[in-house]
Amino acid sequence: MFPSALLIARAYKDGVRPTFLGEPMLPQAEAALRIYRGGVGRSRRELGAQVRELEAKVDKYKVVRGLALLVERRCGFSPREGPSPTELRQRLFDATKGAAVTPEERAAILARLAPAVGLSPDRLANHLWSDLEEEEILRSIPELDPRDLLHRFNLGQCQTLLFKADQLSLSFGSPEAYRVAVGRIKRRGLMFTAEEAEDGALPVVRVEGVVSFLRSTERYGTRLAQLLPDLLSLPGWKLEAKVLYRDSSGRKRHLDFRLDEGMAEYLDVVAEDPGAPPFPPVLEGIAAAAERDGFVVDRSPPPLAVGGGLEYPDLTISRDGETTYVESVGYWSPPWVERKLERTEKASGPYVVVAPRDLSVAAGARHARLRIAKGKGLTLADLKPHLPGSASLEGLPRRDLAPEALVVLEDTILIVADVARTNRVPTEQARDLLAARGFACAGGWAIRREALAEILAGVRSALPHLERVERVLHKWSLSAAILPDLGFEVKWKGLESATVVERAPRKHALPGAP
Repeated sequence: MFPSALLIARAYKDGVRPTFLGEPMLPQAEAALRIYRGGVGRSRRELGAQVRELEAKVDKYKVVRGLALLVERRCGFSPREGPSPTELRQRLFDATKGAAVTPEERAAILARLAPAVGLSPDRLANHLWSDLEEEEILRSIPELDPRDLLHRFNLGQCQTLLFKADQLSLSFGSPEAYRVAVGRIKRRGLMFTAEEAEDGALPVVRVEGVVSFLRSTERYGTRLAQLLPDLLSLPGWKLEAKVLYRDSSGRKRHLDFRLDEGMAEYLDVVAEDPGAPPFPPVLEGIAAAAERDGFVVDRSPPPLAVGGGLEYPDLTISRDGETTYVESVGYWSPPWVERKLERTEKASGPYVVVAPRDLSVAAGARHARLRIAKGKGLTLADLKPHLPGSASLEGLPRRDLAPEALVVLEDTILIVADVARTNRVPTEQARDLLAARGFACAGGWAIRREALAEILAGVRSALPHLERVERVLHKWSLSAAILPDLGFEVKWKGLESATVVERAPRKHALPGAP
């Protein structure tokens, strides 16, 4: 994607078309590559001067500047080797006592300091500001050929237009292509609606744009533009969008922008295959807890035809012929999520949407089937009103049962719901009786207190990485859903990255936790 100043496009009637570079522009691509291939050891500033010299020799300077930018982004740069420029500037400041000096006085001070830092006075003068980005040195260059560079330029022009798209409409040539496309859209965290077409025509996937957002427009717009390479390898792809475009007179207009598989010769960029989307981490604790409680869990359910469209739940929780559908979304707006919840009113079971609080583009959404996921995520209890047969255990009357009479296995880790079913008591009573028997209950588990200190020590040794913490918990047949009750907090960074921190001071929800 390019800065908007490097967009080369032409508006016509109600549409806009980017300029695609072909064979006639190969010499300019080769010239841009030569600058960097021969520039190893030079600074960004020196390379930029060579690019500007090349711009002055051509008619369309934006083409050269855009090609050079694409090469530079893929190059490896690093600061000059030598003493810290920050420390050198501090020593120079101390030597002058912060006062302005004449060029002669400055030269004398540099000559006096140079031997102490192992540099000549001239090199010392050049090294003082070597930590600036423009002074970074080119260390490595990308494996690019001129044609590939032209294709990347064309792709970048399309992405620059899509960055401010109002909405994207996508269609594909096969049902499998739709499944893959939706997975990639969800991986990017984008808002979308899949509409069933009439008369056997291909369905349409509509991806929301950024125009109406109150915040997060840059991050969302970037992900929207990044989606395009994800689609290029899918058969029969077609894209239509409404984009906000400023024409040569400075007037902003919403124009039609269209791309399809027939333009592959201009966009033939080998994109990294993102693969199958990972199971949403925010739902993993819910899925694991549901399995422990005897539900049938499907982590990759098929699309659900409902409300004149298709919904793509990430998880189904079933028991005795009843099913609850759960979908984790990325960026979301209240109007979009409310439309989704309205469409799913006629689903065969409750359809629950789990939305991250930090990715909301506006505030003010409330709905019985909307769950806002905060930093620590959600537990199965958060979905309790919507679970199949959720009231079956809670409907049981409390029994006059002594803790010693409670039937339990000799395992170190027990599932509270299993103990409740075995003893035919409500879950809450089972939890109280287990606590009286020396167990610490949290997140649906019951842990013998003698094992609690070892579990806590293992978690602390794996901090702050969530993956390492989960590996420790897995050895005990536990999941991250128990972390809040152990005194830890999961902090999510975006959609897929998270760290675990221990709350301070150490106050644990589990009685007796060290």
